[in-house]
Amino acid sequence: MKVRVTFRVDGQSRLPANAVSAFTDFAGKGMRATQRKLIIGIVMATLLTLAVVIADLAIGGRPDPPTLRAAATLLDGAWRFHTGDDPHWADPTSDDSAWETVDMTALPGSHDGDVGLPDYVGGWMVHGHPDYHGYAWYRRAVTVPAGRASWDILGPTLVEDGYELYWNGQRLGGSGRLGANPRVVGTRPLRFELPADAAGTRGVLAVRVYMRPRSGPSADGGGMHSPPILAPRPISDALHRVQWHRTIAGYIVDVIEPLAMLALIGLVLVCRSRSSHKGFLIFASIALALTAARRLNNAIVAWTDLQDLATYGWLASVMWVPTVAAWTLAWNRWCPVPWRSIDVSATVLAVAGSVANAAHLPDRCPARGVPDRADAAVGGRASMKSWWKDRPRPHQDYAFGSQQVFVESTDPIHPSSDQDSAS
Repeated sequence: MKVRVTFRVDGQSRLPANAVSAFTDFAGKGMRATQRKLIIGIVMATLLTLAVVIADLAIGGRPDPPTLRAAATLLDGAWRFHTGDDPHWADPTSDDSAWETVDMTALPGSHDGDVGLPDYVGGWMVHGHPDYHGYAWYRRAVTVPAGRASWDILGPTLVEDGYELYWNGQRLGGSGRLGANPRVVGTRPLRFELPADAAGTRGVLAVRVYMRPRSGPSADGGGMHSPPILAPRPISDALHRVQWHRTIAGYIVDVIEPLAMLALIGLVLVCRSRSSHKGFLIFASIALALTAARRLNNAIVAWTDLQDLATYGWLASVMWVPTVAAWTLAWNRWCPVPWRSIDVSATVLAVAGSVANAAHLPDRCPARGVPDRADAAVGGRASMKSWWKDRPRPHQDYAFGSQQVFVESTDPIHPSSDQDSAS
């Protein structure tokens, strides 16, 4: 049998003072226990995420295994090059003797300034075509060794901006969609299967490249920045996986950071009721959400073809305006009394910037391509991973197996008789 003791003061029931104190102590202990569990959970999640990121960067940051490099052939050296566009240039019988010759051989240890992709070479702007954008073609002859192996071409891992790859006039595939209205996406590791009868033959490999118009292109921009690779299966499968490991590692930070920001937003929503700066937390959460979306966009473009480069560049220029406005509104609410003039100014600037950017929606027509700020975004990502891209690059010590495929010709389409006899 339970007995409830109450005191009646001014006609109202009241609990004894000691009962109220006991209840308050119990609630306080429960709240402190919940906070401890939350903090422990956050620390464990952070350490686990850090371990995953370090492991991924360590795996992706390794050079290509020497056994794989020795079993494949990097198609560097001399390539025929021509600006412009003509579908007949994919035909192996097309005369390219008057074309320019560009050297696709990378300097020892060279790599791009963003992810650290190996075998990096300058584009057509360092070969006498500054400020050129549009279509261009690369061609060279390749001898595929005889045997029962099936052969693949690993596409160039860095191209500005889209490309199609042809073998003896047959389109094998490419990155993006070229044509009257090109849709170019971020270049990802791609693998193309050569025809079954390619083994033991000599063919012409042609690469059709398209570069979007843009403002302030880099001094070495344009076209292919890494040569394709010829490899037998299953060597090509293993190299393809290595390339993907490197690509994922290069942009893993762009995924982890947004996840951390979203987790922080969730923590804010849970604890907002106990804060005396609710306005600050609301606008700070909005700013974090916009920042997370912008960072995640980098990985989306690098890993998938869901978003083309025109949209990526447009979003890069649009999203910073509301983000800055949200941070301004947030910190203004940290003050005891928010300044109305700051709120009005931030809101007006956000609206004006959004309207101005909306008037410059990404255009799909190559003749009127909208300049983007994607290059600036790439530079920002490079600084996040500078320790990785600047590490010693032992991969230059590993030579491709020249005994398998002969591509040393100074004339990539019309080799000398001595080279033909060697192959």
